[in-house]
Amino acid sequence: MNDFVAKPIELKMLVAKVRQWLPIEKIQRVYEEPGQKKPVEEEKTTLVVGDLDTQAAIKLLGSEKLFWKVLKDYYRVIERKADTIKNMEEAKDWAGYTIEVHALKSVSKQIGAMELSRRAQELEKAGNARNIAFILKHTDEMLERYRAYLPVLEPFFQEEQNDNAEKEIASEDVLQGLFADMRDAVENLDMDRMEEVIQKMNSYRYEEAQMGLFEQLKTAVEDVDVDTCEKIVTTWESSL
Repeated sequence: MNDFVAKPIELKMLVAKVRQWLPIEKIQRVYEEPGQKKPVEEEKTTLVVGDLDTQAAIKLLGSEKLFWKVLKDYYRVIERKADTIKNMEEAKDWAGYTIEVHALKSVSKQIGAMELSRRAQELEKAGNARNIAFILKHTDEMLERYRAYLPVLEPFFQEEQNDNAEKEIASEDVLQGLFADMRDAVENLDMDRMEEVIQKMNSYRYEEAQMGLFEQLKTAVEDVDVDTCEKIVTTWESSL
C-alpha cells in the first residue's frame, strides 16, 4: 500500500492521491469538440526541435497541439526539477530520488527526449536496487543532458516571454474575480478549469512581488497541489 485517504473521504483528496501515484504516462487528458468525433489518423511531422523524436512524441500524445503544451510545461520546470533531483541525491533520499527520476523518464519520453528518458530509466532501476555507486557516478551527466534542453527549447517560448511588457496590469477587481474562479475550481478539483484560470491570469502583467506568487500558483496547479493553491491565493489576496 502506497498511501491512504482517511474518512470522511473527500473527492478532491481521493482524486489527488490517485493522480499522485499513477505513472505519468497513464494520465492523458482527451481534448474533443462536442459532436465532432473523428477517426484517429496517424500524423506525420517534419517538426524539428533539437534532437527530440517529435514524430514519436506526437503519436504518443495524440496531437501536435498537445505536444506543444506538454513541451512548454517541460521547459518551464527544468531548473526546478533538476535541482530537486540533485538535492535528493545529496541528501541520500533514495526513495524520493527514485520517484523523481521515474517521473523524468516518463515525461521525457512524452516529448521525444528518448536518450534522456533511457538514462533516467537506468537511474530509476539503480534507485530501486539502491545501487548508490551507479547513482553517484551517473546523476550529474544525466542532469547535464537534462539542463541542456533549456537553450534548445528557449527560442520556441521566447516570444511569449517578450510579450509580457505589452500586457495590461491586472487590477484588484480583476484579481479578485480570478481568485474566486480559482477557489471554485480547487474546491471541485476541476483540473481543466484550474488550468483555464491560469491561462486567463497569464494574459495579464504583474508587479515583481505578484509575479513570484503567480509562478508559484502555476507550479501548484501543474502539480494539482490544491492545498498550496489555496494558500497562495489567500496570501496574494491579503497583500492587495
